[in-house]
This record gives sequence, C-alpha cells and structure tokens, in this order.
Amino acid sequence: MPTPQEFHDDNLYLIITKSAVFGNQRSNYIIFNRFESEILRDNEMTIEMEILQINTGNYEVIPVATSEVFYKFWLPACRCLGLQLISHFHDWSLNVVSTEDIFRIVEELIYLHSYTLEQEDLAFMSERIESIIQVFQTTDAASYEYDFG
Repeated sequence: MPTPQEFHDDNLYLIITKSAVFGNQRSNYIIFNRFESEILRDNEMTIEMEILQINTGNYEVIPVATSEVFYKFWLPACRCLGLQLISHFHDWSLNVVSTEDIFRIVEELIYLHSYTLEQEDLAFMSERIESIIQVFQTTDAASYEYDFG
C-alpha cells in the first residue's frame, strides 16, 4: 500500500493516496481534523472497505480495523467460525468484490456479528461489522463497486 502524502494547516489534514482499486489509477483523499489525524497516526486504520459509486465517481471509505486488531481479533474469530471471505479483507484478494460474493460476505458478517456479541472480548467489533452490513444493504451492487484491503 503506498505511503500517503499529507498536507496540513493548524486545523485540517488532507491525506492523498494513490490507488489501483477498481482496476484504474486515481487519487483518493480523506480530510481529517487535527484530533482524528493524531488518532490515525497512532493507530492507523489499515483495513478498509472502499465503495465507488459508478455513475458519479463518489468514493467512500468505511474503516474495518487496524492491522493489529484485525490480526489479533478478526482473523482468529474467522478461523474459529470457518469464515472464508472476511478472512481475506486484509490481503487485497477482495480488491474487487463480485456480485456473487456480496451475499456470502453479508452472510459471514451476520454470523461474525452474532459471535462477537456472545464474546465479551470481541464485542467492540460489532459496530464496525454493522457498518459494513449496512453499506451492502443500502447500496445497489449494479451501481457500486466494493473492495477490501
């Protein structure tokens, strides 16, 4: 993953990254306030769901987990439950989510969500899982492209 370029003033940071997501090169940017920037710097959100609205080009990033949290909590839970697609959120093998995989991913997310609510040490993951499920439930796969990495 390329290193982001940062531009900042006293209150805002603009982070620009180059990405080959969705099969083409383009610039992506995220604006953070100073507080969010410090959190990001200390605990970088490296596993994300990226959403592209095909017709408008609008691009959105949904945070999943830091690498540390993903490896420490998400992957062991995926192994325990036998989840095949979620366990690849970190390795860019889902850099283009096929329409056929969306149903399977949502199914796995629902299963993982139930599991995290039963496990006290994993309950913190439930909000992120809910956010990803909500994206799939409120967008039309014919109009959007999704990827994880």
